[in-house]
Amino acid sequence: DEVRETIESTFQDPVYVGDTCIIPTCSIGMKPGVISSESSVEEDVINADVALYHAKHDGKNTTVLFEPVMQENMALCSRCRDALIEAFRHDGFTMLYQPKVSTKDHSLMSFEALARMKDNRFGPDLFVPLAEESGWIVRLGRVTTALVIKQLAEWKATGCKLYPVSINYSPGQLGDRDYVDYLRDLLNLYNLDPSLIQIEITESLFMKNADRALDLFSRLESIGIKLLMDDFGSGYSNLEYLSYIPVDYIKIDKSLIDRGLAEDGQDTVIREIIRMSKDLDKITVAEGVETADQLQKLEVLGCDEIQGYYFDRPLTSEDALELIQKPKYDK
Repeated sequence: DEVRETIESTFQDPVYVGDTCIIPTCSIGMKPGVISSESSVEEDVINADVALYHAKHDGKNTTVLFEPVMQENMALCSRCRDALIEAFRHDGFTMLYQPKVSTKDHSLMSFEALARMKDNRFGPDLFVPLAEESGWIVRLGRVTTALVIKQLAEWKATGCKLYPVSINYSPGQLGDRDYVDYLRDLLNLYNLDPSLIQIEITESLFMKNADRALDLFSRLESIGIKLLMDDFGSGYSNLEYLSYIPVDYIKIDKSLIDRGLAEDGQDTVIREIIRMSKDLDKITVAEGVETADQLQKLEVLGCDEIQGYYFDRPLTSEDALELIQKPKYDK
């Protein structure tokens, strides 16, 4: 600790280079304890480096102590990266489709497309963040978009009615400047109406690069693609955004549903989001609805649609087609 404090204190003061003030930061990884016969110097240095990686990943300018679980997590991430590469090379992704259901009559309104690995070795909670961190999210975004549009074309060939499908769009995809052209060309190739595709965004997309995000929204709108604001209420949600970001749907985050509907009288925030959304002529969708009590309360509050395990888990394309052919749940 004494050595660490000495190092940290060295970087506390600003450094002036001419008229420029530089604020230095210091990330430290430490392997606690003393070197023993059970470990080598090389192992201790490697473990300290693993802790340093976590210090940088957790926001930098901090100190992290090594724990064995860190090594296990890094090994897991390494295996997942290998699996991602293999999936890209060998058509290793598939899509599941979770229904969005009307609160009025429990009829199907649309689907959300969710990416999965075909072999199910790793879940999206691991491989999606890794794709973002590794710069592969652009490629994953195009793969999932193509899979959804091809699936819509297959459903269309059966002669059934088609329902819109929403695709998640990550902030990392802003670097894909030709994405809208790619999407439009696929829709033209399969002769599909643009209204069948919706794009789910989060506030972090807008905060990362507002100018580029607004340009993306404008281009999507120009070809007839509707936008959904995903995970609203999960963190630093800014109500002002809704007045000028051209979203058509507001998806209320599951965490807010769980907290706000857990007890009577705790639904004030949800009530206000729904009221404000209606004033702005936007449709509200509640995520993560799992119980009849939650559904009933959301119906009373005037929420338009729900999504969650109460009606269905994410469906395979075959099961989704069965639902399309009988698109209503029992009340």
